[in-house]
Amino acid sequence: MAETLKDEERVELCKKAEAFAIQSIKADSTLCEGHTWRAAALGYLALDGSMGDQVRFTQQLLREVNTAIALNPNDDAAYSIKGSLFRAIGNVSWLQRSLASVLIGRIPSGGFADAEAALRKAIEIAPDVMRHQYELGILYIDMDRKEDARKALEAAALLPVRVAIDRPRLAKIKELLQQLSQE
Repeated sequence: MAETLKDEERVELCKKAEAFAIQSIKADSTLCEGHTWRAAALGYLALDGSMGDQVRFTQQLLREVNTAIALNPNDDAAYSIKGSLFRAIGNVSWLQRSLASVLIGRIPSGGFADAEAALRKAIEIAPDVMRHQYELGILYIDMDRKEDARKALEAAALLPVRVAIDRPRLAKIKELLQQLSQE
């Protein structure tokens, strides 16, 4: 639900989602789902947080997705979240990393190659999930691989709407495909 909300509404719902995920982990830390959905909540909280929060959330998020994947190597959502995280890290410049490490803490290593590997794994596990193909398309745009981006986004557009965020995602896919065709 939080994915479709904005600002404070999203933040509050993500905080609740993280609290539920923590309860799940406390109830049974051997189930991957609690770790996966805590990582998802942290990812959205990082979007709205300060730079210090973003670094802290990023470190926690990476621990959670790695735990989820260790518990269930077929957790497509964890791989997709990991891919999105590494795409974001790939967009952080050397200077930003250096300043962050001095001022607020180390940004985990990783980047575009790690993002592509994680997203391809998510697609291999669950080829019918729109988010995975969409995120791969966004990654390819960031990497300036426009033809690959077009193919991934076209594949995403053919997939079924499964969650509320898929509807605005389809609109964004259409917009991005139009931009790519004009370049």
